[in-house]
Amino acid sequence: MSLIQVLHSGGTEFAHDGVASCGTGHGWTANARSCRRTGASAQVSGCDRFFAGDGLLAAGRDGGSSVGCRSAMSSVWPSTRPTVSRGAVVISEVTPPAMVAVLRGLAANAALDMALLRPLLDSFDLLTLVALAEREDLTRAAAMALARRADPTLRRSLARNPVAAMHVWSVLVADPDRQVRCALARGHSRDFRTTVDLPLPEAAQRALAHDPDDQVRHALAYRPNPAMQVGLHLAADPSVPVRRAVAQSWRPLPDVVARALLADSDAEVRRGALLAMTPPPDLVTQLLADPETRQEAAEQAPLNSEDAAVLVTDPNPAVREAAARNRHTPLAMVLRLGRDPDEDVRAAAMLHPDLPDEAREQIAASVDTRDYHVADWLLPHRSTLAERLKHVDSRFVFCRRAVAFSPDLPTWAVARLAADEDYSVRLLLAENHPEAPADILPDLIRRAGHARWNLVNHPNMPAHALAEFAASGNDDLRRVAATSRNLPATAATQLATHDDHTTRHLVAANPALPLPEITRLLHDPDPQLAEAAAHNPHLPPRLARQLIASGDASLPKAEHDNGPPAAGHPPTPDERTPRPASSAGE
Repeated sequence: MSLIQVLHSGGTEFAHDGVASCGTGHGWTANARSCRRTGASAQVSGCDRFFAGDGLLAAGRDGGSSVGCRSAMSSVWPSTRPTVSRGAVVISEVTPPAMVAVLRGLAANAALDMALLRPLLDSFDLLTLVALAEREDLTRAAAMALARRADPTLRRSLARNPVAAMHVWSVLVADPDRQVRCALARGHSRDFRTTVDLPLPEAAQRALAHDPDDQVRHALAYRPNPAMQVGLHLAADPSVPVRRAVAQSWRPLPDVVARALLADSDAEVRRGALLAMTPPPDLVTQLLADPETRQEAAEQAPLNSEDAAVLVTDPNPAVREAAARNRHTPLAMVLRLGRDPDEDVRAAAMLHPDLPDEAREQIAASVDTRDYHVADWLLPHRSTLAERLKHVDSRFVFCRRAVAFSPDLPTWAVARLAADEDYSVRLLLAENHPEAPADILPDLIRRAGHARWNLVNHPNMPAHALAEFAASGNDDLRRVAATSRNLPATAATQLATHDDHTTRHLVAANPALPLPEITRLLHDPDPQLAEAAAHNPHLPPRLARQLIASGDASLPKAEHDNGPPAAGHPPTPDERTPRPASSAGE
């Protein structure tokens, strides 16, 4: 696993587990027990002393021929250091055994600068290159270098990265691999790790909109903000799935596009367009009369009294429920729907914004209020803060739930909602407000499902509760605590040696973990732990530079993964000083 890189005038010599090569045609063949020189006259007289990092590797200047090689390693790995008699190369005890995994972690470490990671662009390890391709600080030169690689998986990663796509779209737009073009057309998916969303240049969109492959145009049609001319072209695409995607995704739909889609021959296209807009009044009668669009029109259209009176007696309860959700439905019709025999219809009427509290209470008494019932008209993007504050003490839990989505509530409102008897109100407050009080967070984490993974990093999360979770016999709580940036250092250190592998893996990437523990895990023979430690944002750039220098990223993955563990333990940061060449024979 340990790598040797010797720089000299004749070329670059790499030795690793079982393989060595030299730019001059001469080199070393090494394995765990023996080392022999190959070639008749290998010369290292031009080799300057080279320290790859602070003491990780050292190559000495000798001035003569390499005339022999002693045993590099004994059969008992930890007992000796590898040594060479002349032109010495020393592998320090701190060289990580899972070097390729470490380099992968460094490539994905967002806290490191791309300039520092530049040597990794020469890697043959696909996962390392993919991690680089997904970085938000990818430069144009780096993106172009990756785009020239043969593996389409790598180019797909570039295409999904909006930063990289800006640099290399002109190359990827004509890529022979259809999935690369689809990835470029679609943009980054929800699971892609990025905080930026740059629009694809219009020239790239135009090229993709004219791609002969329906799947590429279909992927492009899912973009919510296409260039106007591109969107118009896609809205008239001969492929029905393409037009459906435009109707479902383009927001807001321009009026000229909406009218065209509402008149489309495909019913799903018409329904998708209806859900994106309030249809023009001159089309309402036609849309309500169409059985394929009646339900969507009942929910979205500006209804007059006559239309509403017909809808509230519709035999289909889904149509009546849609009319109850329509903010344009006259109040008298909403009250009628509040007495509907179908509970879902009554629940929709209960949530209507214009309903008086007395009527709302009467309807609520006949409805089994669910956790998912939320007064969506009180959500932050649909209401003013003043309007939301009127409902902090509402008698209706679905109103308080909507208010709890607000990140801008004043202190008094936060305190009221934090004491709410409804668990979902407290949970929503903690998920959305940065000043949710510390005393409600531990209980929420104990009870929550997937939400606990975000709550554990709430700025007010108490350290004592995290320490308690870390010491818990409950795997879920302990693992969640292992990811918290607020985890006390002592607790993080304990988790780094826990019997549970998942716990160790999670805490290895946690910036709360002290640097000595990060360094120790970097040298763990388990590739998953080493990679997670290298991904830790607490890792100093200086140490990352040492690690990159200590390994040659251009070697294939298969030649790295199964080396013996490095002997000893890594030194403390103060002990990392260059080892003099004379130490080779110690």
